[in-house]
Amino acid sequence: MLSRLDWPDCARELARVVEALTAELEELEDAPSLIVAEDLLDRIGRARRSLLKDRFSPLSATQAPLAGEWLCYWPGRSLSTGEAEIASRGFFDIRARPPIGLWIEAIGRRRGRSSAAHELSIICWVPPEAVRDARAGREACAAGSSSLAFVSEISDVLNEQMRALREDAGSD
Repeated sequence: MLSRLDWPDCARELARVVEALTAELEELEDAPSLIVAEDLLDRIGRARRSLLKDRFSPLSATQAPLAGEWLCYWPGRSLSTGEAEIASRGFFDIRARPPIGLWIEAIGRRRGRSSAAHELSIICWVPPEAVRDARAGREACAAGSSSLAFVSEISDVLNEQMRALREDAGSD
């Protein structure tokens, strides 16, 4: 399990490993697409597994489930002012992006029943020791942008489902 001091180093190291994905990240910001996001998440997942396979053992049944919070990030909505980056003490980048090593899943949906347009959200895990900084960054960019929200702020149903997944993972 990641300790209080390990996660930032791992997230930063993973960011360096996937630095080659800069073009895809920019594409995701400029024209959010579920296909691009899923491809990006697959590549990030492979890099994360490779990085972590020798560092950490899987959680045992006696260990507590992962703590922390779930965050939704909407690519393309950030005003890129850097306010979230400063307020979060570097947890978010200048585009209010969470560390890509913490991206978990992409969710796409239609913007409206009659609309062909879709919106994209990336679900991210926020480690417990980073929740305060992430909340500060989210608050700082909330006034001008709707690019970040904690799952608990937007959907009680999804929040309960995510909590159940975490509890199930800890009971194996």
